[in-house]
Amino acid sequence: MGYTKERLRHAVRFRHKRGYGVHSPFMFYLMTNVICDQRNRYTYPPQAEQMPGMRRRERKLYRLLSRLCLYLSAHWREGAGVCSVFYSVCCTEDETGRATCYLAGQPEIRQVATENPGVEGAAFIFVGTEASRSSGQPDIPGLIAPDGQKCILVKEIHRNGANNRLWRRLKEQATVSVDMLWYGILLFDEKVQKGTYYLTI
Repeated sequence: MGYTKERLRHAVRFRHKRGYGVHSPFMFYLMTNVICDQRNRYTYPPQAEQMPGMRRRERKLYRLLSRLCLYLSAHWREGAGVCSVFYSVCCTEDETGRATCYLAGQPEIRQVATENPGVEGAAFIFVGTEASRSSGQPDIPGLIAPDGQKCILVKEIHRNGANNRLWRRLKEQATVSVDMLWYGILLFDEKVQKGTYYLTI
Protein backbone atom coordinates (compact mmCIF):
# COMPACT_ATOMS: atom_id res chain seq x y z
CA MET A 1 0.00 0.00 0.00
CA GLY A 2 2.86 2.38 0.86
CA TYR A 3 4.50 1.90 -2.54
CA THR A 4 1.20 2.50 -4.38
CA LYS A 5 0.69 5.68 -2.37
CA GLU A 6 4.15 6.94 -3.41
CA ARG A 7 3.39 6.26 -7.09
CA LEU A 8 0.18 8.31 -6.83
CA ARG A 9 2.08 11.13 -5.12
CA HIS A 10 4.57 11.22 -7.99
CA ALA A 11 1.78 11.26 -10.56
CA VAL A 12 0.25 14.33 -8.88
CA ARG A 13 3.54 16.23 -8.41
CA PHE A 14 5.28 15.53 -11.72
CA ARG A 15 5.56 19.29 -12.44
CA HIS A 16 8.79 19.52 -10.43
CA LYS A 17 10.58 17.84 -13.34
CA ARG A 18 10.17 21.01 -15.42
CA GLY A 19 10.91 23.30 -12.51
CA TYR A 20 7.29 24.31 -11.85
CA GLY A 21 6.76 25.24 -8.22
CA VAL A 22 10.51 25.36 -7.49
CA HIS A 23 11.33 28.74 -5.94
CA SER A 24 14.99 28.17 -5.10
CA PRO A 25 17.27 29.26 -8.01
CA PHE A 26 19.86 26.66 -6.98
CA MET A 27 17.32 23.84 -6.97
CA PHE A 28 15.70 25.02 -10.19
CA TYR A 29 19.03 24.75 -12.00
CA LEU A 30 19.94 21.48 -10.29
CA MET A 31 16.62 19.86 -11.21
CA THR A 32 16.33 21.10 -14.80
CA ASN A 33 19.99 20.87 -15.86
CA VAL A 34 21.67 18.28 -13.63
CA ILE A 35 19.11 15.82 -12.30
CA CYS A 36 17.16 16.04 -15.58
CA ASP A 37 19.87 16.55 -18.19
CA GLN A 38 17.47 17.95 -20.78
CA ARG A 39 20.22 19.39 -23.01
CA ASN A 40 22.51 16.35 -22.84
CA ARG A 41 25.42 18.41 -21.56
CA TYR A 42 27.10 15.55 -19.75
CA THR A 43 29.17 12.70 -21.17
CA TYR A 44 30.05 9.43 -19.49
CA PRO A 45 33.10 7.13 -19.62
CA PRO A 46 32.77 4.73 -22.60
CA GLN A 47 33.88 1.78 -20.45
CA ALA A 48 31.00 2.50 -18.07
CA GLU A 49 28.42 2.86 -20.81
CA GLN A 50 29.50 -0.44 -22.37
CA MET A 51 29.30 -2.53 -19.20
CA PRO A 52 27.22 -5.66 -19.89
CA GLY A 53 24.10 -6.66 -18.00
CA MET A 54 23.08 -3.17 -16.84
CA ARG A 55 19.40 -2.37 -17.00
CA ARG A 56 18.03 0.97 -18.19
CA ARG A 57 16.99 2.11 -14.71
CA GLU A 58 20.41 1.27 -13.28
CA ARG A 59 22.17 3.18 -16.05
CA LYS A 60 20.02 6.23 -15.24
CA LEU A 61 21.01 5.95 -11.59
CA TYR A 62 24.77 5.84 -12.23
CA ARG A 63 24.56 8.61 -14.81
CA LEU A 64 22.73 10.70 -12.22
CA LEU A 65 25.44 10.00 -9.64
CA SER A 66 28.10 11.10 -12.14
CA ARG A 67 26.29 14.37 -12.92
CA LEU A 68 25.68 15.19 -9.25
CA CYS A 69 29.30 14.60 -8.32
CA LEU A 70 30.58 16.76 -11.17
CA TYR A 71 28.22 19.67 -10.61
CA LEU A 72 28.16 19.78 -6.82
CA SER A 73 31.91 19.29 -6.41
CA ALA A 74 32.51 22.35 -8.62
CA HIS A 75 29.77 24.34 -6.87
CA TRP A 76 30.99 23.52 -3.36
CA ARG A 77 34.66 24.06 -4.25
CA GLU A 78 33.89 27.58 -5.41
CA GLY A 79 31.89 28.33 -2.29
CA ALA A 80 33.92 26.77 0.50
CA GLY A 81 36.85 24.82 -0.91
CA VAL A 82 35.28 21.46 -0.11
CA CYS A 83 37.40 18.44 -1.02
CA SER A 84 35.18 16.05 -2.92
CA VAL A 85 35.22 12.45 -1.76
CA PHE A 86 32.90 9.65 -2.88
CA TYR A 87 31.91 6.74 -0.65
CA SER A 88 29.74 3.77 -1.59
CA VAL A 89 28.19 2.29 1.52
CA CYS A 90 26.75 -1.19 1.98
CA CYS A 91 26.60 -1.94 -1.74
CA THR A 92 26.97 -5.14 -3.69
CA GLU A 93 30.26 -5.60 -5.54
CA ASP A 94 28.47 -4.86 -8.84
CA GLU A 95 26.98 -1.61 -7.50
CA THR A 96 30.31 -0.40 -6.16
CA GLY A 97 32.10 -1.28 -9.40
CA ARG A 98 29.54 0.45 -11.59
CA ALA A 99 29.39 3.58 -9.46
CA THR A 100 33.16 4.00 -9.38
CA CYS A 101 33.40 3.26 -13.11
CA TYR A 102 30.98 6.09 -13.88
CA LEU A 103 33.16 8.45 -11.82
CA ALA A 104 36.37 7.38 -13.57
CA GLY A 105 38.26 10.16 -15.26
CA GLN A 106 36.96 12.86 -12.92
CA PRO A 107 40.12 14.16 -11.21
CA GLU A 108 38.12 16.37 -8.85
CA ILE A 109 36.45 13.31 -7.33
CA ARG A 110 38.62 11.23 -5.04
CA GLN A 111 36.93 7.84 -5.02
CA VAL A 112 36.73 5.64 -1.97
CA ALA A 113 34.62 2.50 -1.83
CA THR A 114 34.10 1.31 1.73
CA GLU A 115 31.74 -0.44 4.11
CA ASN A 116 33.57 0.85 7.19
CA PRO A 117 32.85 3.92 9.32
CA GLY A 118 34.71 7.01 8.14
CA VAL A 119 31.92 8.38 6.00
CA GLU A 120 32.09 11.68 7.88
CA GLY A 121 34.83 12.84 5.48
CA ALA A 122 32.76 12.22 2.36
CA ALA A 123 31.02 14.90 0.33
CA PHE A 124 29.08 12.24 -1.62
CA ILE A 125 27.60 9.04 -0.25
CA PHE A 126 25.92 6.33 -2.32
CA VAL A 127 23.81 3.81 -0.40
CA GLY A 128 23.02 0.67 -2.37
CA THR A 129 20.54 -2.12 -1.76
CA GLU A 130 22.63 -4.32 0.52
CA ALA A 131 21.99 -2.17 3.60
CA SER A 132 19.42 -4.63 4.95
CA ARG A 133 21.98 -7.45 5.01
CA SER A 134 24.99 -5.51 6.25
CA SER A 135 25.74 -5.64 9.96
CA GLY A 136 28.50 -3.04 9.67
CA GLN A 137 26.47 -0.19 8.23
CA PRO A 138 27.77 3.15 9.55
CA ASP A 139 25.38 5.37 11.45
CA ILE A 140 25.06 7.82 8.56
CA PRO A 141 22.48 10.13 10.22
CA GLY A 142 24.80 10.50 13.21
CA LEU A 143 27.66 11.62 10.96
CA ILE A 144 25.86 14.56 9.33
CA ALA A 145 27.37 17.79 10.64
CA PRO A 146 24.81 20.60 11.00
CA ASP A 147 26.98 23.01 9.00
CA GLY A 148 28.41 20.51 6.52
CA GLN A 149 27.80 20.15 2.78
CA LYS A 150 26.87 16.65 1.74
CA CYS A 151 24.91 14.81 -0.95
CA ILE A 152 23.49 11.36 -0.30
CA LEU A 153 21.98 9.20 -3.04
CA VAL A 154 19.92 6.30 -1.67
CA LYS A 155 18.74 3.44 -3.86
CA GLU A 156 15.34 1.67 -3.54
CA ILE A 157 13.96 4.13 -0.99
CA HIS A 158 10.44 2.65 -1.03
CA ARG A 159 11.00 -1.06 -1.68
CA ASN A 160 14.04 -1.91 0.43
CA GLY A 161 13.06 -1.93 4.10
CA ALA A 162 16.41 -0.80 5.55
CA ASN A 163 16.88 1.88 2.91
CA ASN A 164 13.34 3.15 3.45
CA ARG A 165 13.98 3.53 7.18
CA LEU A 166 17.30 5.27 6.49
CA TRP A 167 15.64 7.58 3.94
CA ARG A 168 12.87 8.62 6.33
CA ARG A 169 15.36 9.27 9.13
CA LEU A 170 17.73 11.28 6.93
CA LYS A 171 14.89 13.38 5.51
CA GLU A 172 14.33 14.86 8.96
CA GLN A 173 17.88 16.26 8.94
CA ALA A 174 18.26 17.15 5.25
CA THR A 175 17.96 20.64 3.82
CA VAL A 176 16.48 19.27 0.59
CA SER A 177 15.00 15.90 -0.35
CA VAL A 178 14.28 14.82 -3.91
CA ASP A 179 12.08 11.71 -4.02
CA MET A 180 12.49 10.00 -7.39
CA LEU A 181 10.44 6.90 -6.50
CA TRP A 182 13.18 4.38 -7.36
CA TYR A 183 15.89 6.35 -5.56
CA GLY A 184 16.25 9.60 -3.67
CA ILE A 185 18.65 12.51 -3.24
CA LEU A 186 19.32 14.28 0.04
CA LEU A 187 21.24 17.55 0.23
CA PHE A 188 22.74 18.98 3.39
CA ASP A 189 23.69 22.60 2.75
CA GLU A 190 22.61 25.47 4.99
CA LYS A 191 22.95 27.93 2.08
CA VAL A 192 20.17 26.21 0.11
CA GLN A 193 16.47 26.92 0.63
CA LYS A 194 14.69 24.04 2.33
CA GLY A 195 12.33 21.99 0.21
CA THR A 196 10.84 18.60 -0.66
CA TYR A 197 10.48 17.65 -4.32
CA TYR A 198 9.06 14.73 -6.31
CA LEU A 199 10.14 13.84 -9.83
CA THR A 200 11.24 11.03 -12.09
CA ILE A 201 13.84 10.89 -14.86
